Amino acid sequence: MRFLVLMVMLAVVGAASRVMAAPSPAASTSAILAQCREELRADQPVELRRRASLLVGKYLVPEASRLLGQCLQDEDAVVRRNALVSIGEESFHLYNNSEELLRCLMDPDVNIRRLASSLMNDSFVLGGIRKGGYASELLNDALADEDAEVRRNVLIAVQNCGELLEGDALEALLRDSSSSTVILAIRPYLMCDAAPERRVEALSPLAGHPDQAVRLALVETLGSRPEASLKQLYWILSQDEQAAIRGGAFALLLKVVPEEQGVLEGAERLLMDEQVPLATRLVVLNAARSLPGDLCWTLMEPMLDASQALPLREAAWKCMKDFPGMSRNLPVERLLREVVKEENASVRRILVQLLRQQRSALDFEGLLALQGSAHEDVRQAVFSLDSALPKEQREELTVNALLDDSEAVRLEAIRRLGTLRPPDWKQMLCDSLEDPSAAIAAAAARGLLAFARRDPVVTEALVNFLPRCEDVNLRRQLQERLQ
Repeated sequence: MRFLVLMVMLAVVGAASRVMAAPSPAASTSAILAQCREELRADQPVELRRRASLLVGKYLVPEASRLLGQCLQDEDAVVRRNALVSIGEESFHLYNNSEELLRCLMDPDVNIRRLASSLMNDSFVLGGIRKGGYASELLNDALADEDAEVRRNVLIAVQNCGELLEGDALEALLRDSSSSTVILAIRPYLMCDAAPERRVEALSPLAGHPDQAVRLALVETLGSRPEASLKQLYWILSQDEQAAIRGGAFALLLKVVPEEQGVLEGAERLLMDEQVPLATRLVVLNAARSLPGDLCWTLMEPMLDASQALPLREAAWKCMKDFPGMSRNLPVERLLREVVKEENASVRRILVQLLRQQRSALDFEGLLALQGSAHEDVRQAVFSLDSALPKEQREELTVNALLDDSEAVRLEAIRRLGTLRPPDWKQMLCDSLEDPSAAIAAAAARGLLAFARRDPVVTEALVNFLPRCEDVNLRRQLQERLQ
């Protein structure tokens, strides 16, 4: 709307400017401003004042801004409109005339009030206002303007400044016949100084509003500011016919009064109902993260099942990871079973992280089972899970990994051979020099470098590998050692 108003005003300005004489190129800025200052005197003919009000806004200097502010007090509506258009075109003038702009909200000309209210959305216009001051009173009075467009523009501007407004002024707009106006009034009303019981009384009719968009906006706005004092309102919304509204209401109840009878049961019904939109179920599930451990587990545990939709399952498993206290409900045996059968990579990553949290409880048989997984990332994760096992068992897991189909798994096993050094480890590295993967053969060669001149078997294997070495730096190192 602000853009439309500005375009109309600019058209008027353009038409008027075509009848003006262009200023002389040689005229200095100070001379032009002096001329404008003279023509803007109250006793000058209105044609001169209108012309000057168009010209002065083209100069981005403090004197020009001051003269524009003076124009906003002119008795002629065209002069005032011209000045507002210039102010709206340049942030420099808008910043210097923010208080004067607010006074225009009381202008007798409705077009000026519309234009002024459309310009208020710039942050620095409202940034310096203090509640109870003159500017704050202007805002509250503008909310009662007879023109709906003015009221709407002001509401748009104060979405994040509701503390500047009075409850009485906003409550009238909550009863407006226009749903869009009602929706715009909800957020600033929740920020104003109205008492909690007054808020419940004023907002309760909206919970039964015939327009679903109003009810949805109400529950979504309430969701950003949960308050136990508004639980009566949440309960009303929890009975709504629309699942999205019920879900938002139960999310709020879970955050403020989870122990009240019916809250957990209602939330669980929503979570388990496959007819409820997935986005709504996620809202409820995310709200459950704020619950104490046992209550949270009650809602989360059914969502861990593989039959649940992936976003729900992933969110539930993530909750298990983020709150370590939950892991007491998840023995490693279950985690091992889950990670082996899990088809989704992101969920498998979470399960592996949960296993790391309990690595001291993992045994050799469990990790051996992971090495039989069809998923490369699970087999590779074994190397980060076996730190609590005896050295002999870690060596066995490493040797097993040398036969893996995955290059990444074999590469990690090659690197671990040089650290663990199981029996015949140098021979295993020599055999790996024949691996079809250049990366694995190079890793094996690096592991054998230190023994290039001390072990005849290693020396021979490296000499045979040297012609096939593709890594320039490694080839140079091998040549130096083998000489």
